[in-house]
Amino acid sequence: LTDEGGVKCWGQGSLGQLGDGTTERRLTPVDVLSAPGGPPLEGVAAVGAGSGFACVLMTSGGVKCWGWNTYGRLGDGTQAHRVTPVDVCAEYDATRFLCIETLSNVTALSVGARHACALVSGGRLKCWGQNVYAELGDGTRGDELYDIDNFRTTPVEVCQDYDDVAEACAEPLSGAIAVSAGTFHTCALMPATRLKCWGLNLTGQLGDGTGLDSLLDPIVRTTPVDVCEAYDDIEERCTEVFSGAAAVAAGYFHTCALTTSGGVKCWGSGIYGSLGNGGDLCTAPLLKGCTTPVDVCADDECIAPLSGVSAVSVGLDHSCALMAAGSVKCWGRNRGGSAQLGDGLACGYTCETPVDVCGGGEPGPCKALLANVTAVTAENSRHSCALLEGGRAKCWGKNASGQLGDGTRINWGCNCRSTPVWVVEIDVKLPPAPGDADCDGTVTATDALLVLQFDAGLMPTVPCLQVADLNLDGRVNSIDAAIILQFQQCWSCDWADGQTHPTFSSDLLGITQ
Repeated sequence: LTDEGGVKCWGQGSLGQLGDGTTERRLTPVDVLSAPGGPPLEGVAAVGAGSGFACVLMTSGGVKCWGWNTYGRLGDGTQAHRVTPVDVCAEYDATRFLCIETLSNVTALSVGARHACALVSGGRLKCWGQNVYAELGDGTRGDELYDIDNFRTTPVEVCQDYDDVAEACAEPLSGAIAVSAGTFHTCALMPATRLKCWGLNLTGQLGDGTGLDSLLDPIVRTTPVDVCEAYDDIEERCTEVFSGAAAVAAGYFHTCALTTSGGVKCWGSGIYGSLGNGGDLCTAPLLKGCTTPVDVCADDECIAPLSGVSAVSVGLDHSCALMAAGSVKCWGRNRGGSAQLGDGLACGYTCETPVDVCGGGEPGPCKALLANVTAVTAENSRHSCALLEGGRAKCWGKNASGQLGDGTRINWGCNCRSTPVWVVEIDVKLPPAPGDADCDGTVTATDALLVLQFDAGLMPTVPCLQVADLNLDGRVNSIDAAIILQFQQCWSCDWADGQTHPTFSSDLLGITQ
C-alpha cells in the first residue's frame, strides 16, 4: 500500500495475482491497475494477499479482489480468474451474470489462503471463498468434492447460531472488533478482549480445548466457538474463557494473539517450534500441539514470557512479533529452503523461542538488528516483510518466485535470503554501495554470485547494475565478481542505517569511491 492510496505487488504472477493486467512474474514492485490497460488503482485503504489472489479495502468502504478465483475467492459471484481488480459482490444474478449490489460499509478486511473476510458496520462479519472446512463460519461446510457448500462466490454472514432443521442462520455473529482469516480457519476479536474461532481444528488451532483426535476425522466447527483459557478433558467443556486479547492472527495450523499486557499467546500445532513456548507441546499424540493458549517465551531459558510486543503476525509454520522498540523477533521453522526467521540461520532448523531478526548482511550471527520497524507480516509462502520508518521495506525468507522484491529470484539450493534485503523501488532513497548488486544494503558473496549469473546469461539483469561495474570498463562480468569476493571483507557491513560508506580499494582499481 503506497502513501498515495495505490498498491504495488511483486513475485509470482501466473494467476494474475499481481493485478497489473498480466500473468508475468515480477521481481520488483509493479502498480496494480484499475482495469486492463487502465491507470493505477487509487483510493485504497488496506491490502491483503492470499494464495494466488489479493484483495483491497477501498476508502469508500467497498472491497476489490484479483487473481486466482477457484472456490470463488474473489467474491465477484464467479470463478473466473481476474488480472485486475473486480468488486466483491453482495448480491449476484447468476442468470444474467451481473453483480446487482457490491459489498459496502466494510471497516476492516482479512485475506486468508483461499478465503477472505470483511468486518462490516455493526460488528458483523461476511466471508467468501473456500468452505471445505467451514472456514466461512456460516453454519455449513461441503461434504463432497463439488458440493456447493464447499465454497461461496459471494459473501455470507458468519453465524453464531445455525438452525440445522431450517438449514438457516438463526443468529448472526455480532460485536466483532477485528477478524483474521487463516488457511483453514478464521478468528475474530470480540468485546471484553475475548476471541472466537471457527473452521478446521485438526491441531487445536481454534483454541477451544479440543482437536488433535484424528487425521481421518478432524474436528470442524461450522460456527464460532470461544477460545478457552482452561478446558476440562473429563467433562469435555471449557471451564474458563480466554480473555486479555488485543489482536489475533490466524495461520495455517496455529494461531497467536497479542495480549493487552504486551505479550503473545499461541495455540495449535507446535511442530517446528511455531508456538514459541520452548517446545513444550502440551500433548503427545501424533498431531502434537496445544489446544489452549500458551505463552511465547522471552528467550531460550523460557523462564519469563515475551513482553513489549506491539503486533504479531502468523505464517505457515512461523510467527513474527513487532517489538515496541521497533525491532522484530520471529520463531518457528527456519530451514528447508526458507530461512523465514531472518536471523541468518544462527538458530538452526527450528527456533522454539523467539530470535532477533538481523538488519541485513551475510548469513550468521547478526552484526546489527533490524530497527525502526513500524509493521511486520509473516506469510504462508515462508517469507516475511517489514515496513520501516520513511516508507522503506525489507523482506527475508524464501525467494523462489521473487516474492522478496529485491530484483532477484533464487530457485535452487536454499532459494532464500536468511537476512532482510531491501525491496527495490520502494527503497529508492537509499544510494547503493559499490558492488551491492542486489541492492540489499550490504556487499557479500551473494552479490558476486548474482554478477556471475548475469555474466553467464542466467539472469536478464541485476537490481543495481550501475554499481556492479567495479573496474569501470563498461561491462558487468566475472572480473567484477572476483573483485567483490576479494574485497568483501573490507566493506561487508550494513550501510542502510546512515553509516558512512567505506573507502573502496584504490590499490586494485586506481579509484576512490
